[in-house]
Amino acid sequence: MKRAAPPKRKASLRRVSDKRAAENRARATAMRIVAKRSGGRCEARALIVQVDPAAASACTGRATDGHEKLKRSRGGSITDPRNIAHCCRSCHEWTEEFPELATEVGLLVPSWS
Repeated sequence: MKRAAPPKRKASLRRVSDKRAAENRARATAMRIVAKRSGGRCEARALIVQVDPAAASACTGRATDGHEKLKRSRGGSITDPRNIAHCCRSCHEWTEEFPELATEVGLLVPSWS
């Protein structure tokens, strides 16, 4: 049996679920705490310079990103300010590109810790 037309949707799909909206609000609160703690400065540069001075020289010094030390995929929280480092885009990209070195200086935490 063939359907003549696709089923009609009575209401439009919501862009964000209630659960995700609550998590987004908690994340925004955590980021305000982190921004106040950092004073808007990159917290990663001082750690990166220990293992990669060239990469640290690319740091803008102005924090724009919240970097989770213990990733959500490893059981971390995106809403806990203690798990978030405020860093510039350059330093954030460095931590993702060089996870072994980032782990060595404490910008990434292994799941078994």
